Amino acid sequence: MRPHIVCSAVLATYFVGAIASAEGGSLVIDRCRIEPWRTTTLSSAVNGVLQTIDVEEGDTVQAGSVLARLDAKAVRASLTYLAKQAENDIDLRFARKAAELAEAEYLAARELNKEFAGARPEFDLKKLRLAAERSILQIEQAEHARHLAQLRVRELELTLADYSIVAPRRGLVTKVENRAGEFARSGNAIIEIAELDRVEVTGDVPAAVRYRLAVGTPVRFTVTGDVGDGPLRNRVFAGTLSLIGSRVEPVSQTVTIRAVVDNADGLLLPGLDGRMIVDEQPFANRRAARRR
Repeated sequence: MRPHIVCSAVLATYFVGAIASAEGGSLVIDRCRIEPWRTTTLSSAVNGVLQTIDVEEGDTVQAGSVLARLDAKAVRASLTYLAKQAENDIDLRFARKAAELAEAEYLAARELNKEFAGARPEFDLKKLRLAAERSILQIEQAEHARHLAQLRVRELELTLADYSIVAPRRGLVTKVENRAGEFARSGNAIIEIAELDRVEVTGDVPAAVRYRLAVGTPVRFTVTGDVGDGPLRNRVFAGTLSLIGSRVEPVSQTVTIRAVVDNADGLLLPGLDGRMIVDEQPFANRRAARRR
């Protein structure tokens, strides 16, 4: 379900005069109410007790902001322990020293036999060579164990990230379902964010007008409520028609149209009144094309 800007469609005299004046007029829909273009429900990936909730309804958040944290003391303790193991290179250093000694002992015995044949039995030389080779494998084993510890640390770091709820994009917090200290189940809604980079405008127009509109037609949107001398005063926002309804309401004989309006600076907030105007030129061009 996608929230949208719901308009109570009040049509300008353009429609009263039918479509004969299409070239000189525009489709105007007044008293539009802004709603988010898209909402995102955030949940936890793990079960746990909520340690903090760092936002309230109405807060604006940025992408990457941490909105809530679950209690992760056990995970942090395991991470600290494994991080120490991953840093510990004692076994590796010992294995290298042992390998140096075993290799030196084998080479010394072999050189002795070169000078004095039979000074060391061949069987002893084989054992010394095996010990040297085993010490090299022990180096590899120590390196492997340390690498596994580092991978386990990385795994726990990723697990720890699951204990934080992060905003995936800039938006407005519209719902907070839980409070700190409550138990949160994996997958259950905790926070809802409305994306405000774009908003939707929906209005009703006479059914006869539907056939003169097309998805992608440019629209303009202005706030008509009391905005004082703020940044919304006389500000025009651009957008495009995204939906032209295919169902006629029996009583009003109207269809629903919807436009997506750019709101990169986040000035358009849910609840503001506004006016949507379908751009005149594209509308006029389509009428002229049909006449030809």
